[in-house]
Amino acid sequence: MAYSNLIPQSLGVIMKKLHAATALALIASSGLMARPILISDLDPEQLYSQAQINQQIQSVKYKSSASLSDLQKEYLAIEKIKTMDAAQLSHEDLGYLNKASSYQSKSFRLHDEGPLPVAIFDVASQAKFKLQQHFIAKELAALDALKASNQADYLNSLVSNSDLDSAAIQIAKVQSLNSLTQQQAKNLATDLLKTRSLSDPLLIKSVEQARDFDLSKQLLIKLNNHDAHRQLDALSKQFTVFEQEALLTSVINNNQYLASQALAQYAQLPVHVRVNTLLLDKLQDPTLGASAAKAIALTSDHQLFEQLASLAVEKNASRLQVANALSGLRFAEGDYARSLLTEIVKNKQIAYADMAQEVTKWLD
Repeated sequence: MAYSNLIPQSLGVIMKKLHAATALALIASSGLMARPILISDLDPEQLYSQAQINQQIQSVKYKSSASLSDLQKEYLAIEKIKTMDAAQLSHEDLGYLNKASSYQSKSFRLHDEGPLPVAIFDVASQAKFKLQQHFIAKELAALDALKASNQADYLNSLVSNSDLDSAAIQIAKVQSLNSLTQQQAKNLATDLLKTRSLSDPLLIKSVEQARDFDLSKQLLIKLNNHDAHRQLDALSKQFTVFEQEALLTSVINNNQYLASQALAQYAQLPVHVRVNTLLLDKLQDPTLGASAAKAIALTSDHQLFEQLASLAVEKNASRLQVANALSGLRFAEGDYARSLLTEIVKNKQIAYADMAQEVTKWLD
């Protein structure tokens, strides 16, 4: 079946001459539409119901290439791209994918949440993804070959900045780290900490691979990117509970971005490991006080609940401390914390009238 009539010529000739990294950048920056497609932009025949989509797909095998609809051509294009082995693309495959990466969909369905059309088969995105997989596979193969021939050169290549402007090289390098020993990963992470941003994927992966307390601490006390919360959870669990206590304490005291999560994790440490005064002291922190209250509520520790109750009625406690202590008891599950709150209200021990009224409502 011929597919050449499906996709317009545009990037094919140029991309054959480009290095993989340059090709990726070109693909990523090529915008297919200046604005969202509206229903008014489409011919009614381009819009399909789910029943029509199913019927078109089911009947495609009975049609000749000349009688295929646009939807059926796009379906076959997607299926063709999916079957390609990214690591073994032929010259013909690359030419096809290059053309497909600029294809503009012609078949649409209505968006589930509003009157906007959505492409049924996103041929361009599927082609770009396959090309990206191909370029990553090429870079990974080159790294593997270098490692097999010269270990020192391979390790030096990981430290180089070749990946900073190439998504393919960056992903290949990160995947390649799986074969490093802990010591090699530690050496790499130590070098990268001197030159890379803390959010750099290669640095984060090397620290994770090194399983080293000091490196993890250096990273986590400053890390504040979108993946930081997952990294805190993953890295901290690599260590003993006593090391976790030290690591989480450092994060709580030094990294405002991760402090709330670190408090919640700290509260879940075994009773014989965690230092309860750290949690209680944070109740007077204007930023972390509420997080500390919730963290204490998660512990199910009756002794901590009693300390909250004592703080809630302490004459010298600040308004913020009292409010957070009461909140901690409110969020704690179980009858014991509730009984402490009930006793406080019954004995009229809350110094602030508005808080006393609010706590009474909690108990109704």
